[in-house]
Amino acid sequence: MSFAERNLRLHQEAIQKQIGRKYGKLTVIKYDKSVNGNLCFICRCECGNEKSIQKSSFVSGSTKSCGCSHIERNTKHNLAYTRLYKVFRNMKTRCYNKNSKDYKNYGARGIAICDEWLQDFSVFYRWAYENGYDDKAPKLKCTIDRIDNNRGYCPQNCRWVDIATQNRNRRIRSKREAE
Repeated sequence: MSFAERNLRLHQEAIQKQIGRKYGKLTVIKYDKSVNGNLCFICRCECGNEKSIQKSSFVSGSTKSCGCSHIERNTKHNLAYTRLYKVFRNMKTRCYNKNSKDYKNYGARGIAICDEWLQDFSVFYRWAYENGYDDKAPKLKCTIDRIDNNRGYCPQNCRWVDIATQNRNRRIRSKREAE
């Protein structure tokens, strides 16, 4: 048997060994192609999606699904692309991301989000709809407002108002602080 024939046989055996094997949520269905010497396989995810994935990615464990697990892990509620979730995400950024331009006016001043909202978006979601949030309202007609600007985001200190009301409810800042 020549070197090329032996290599081809080993290559085919490596492919056949993978068919039907399960890695995380992925089941290897068939060989797809070789890209720069890396074997790629069509894999079916438990969610039903099929995707071409490099063998080294699923064997090493760096890829465990078609991508659906990443979405599930980051959003248990399937509301990540809603307007209300954007409001929630922006609150978190202002309060906890030191790289945010608004952090100095929120997190650096001790403004935080109550634990019940921070740990579970669905609790914030329920509160929002029970307290006047309207996802059909024009963008600046329904904004979250802290009643006492020296306290954080919590059910007792927040309300939904239009931008004009929110602009009237600002803390008084010294000239030096405004710079």
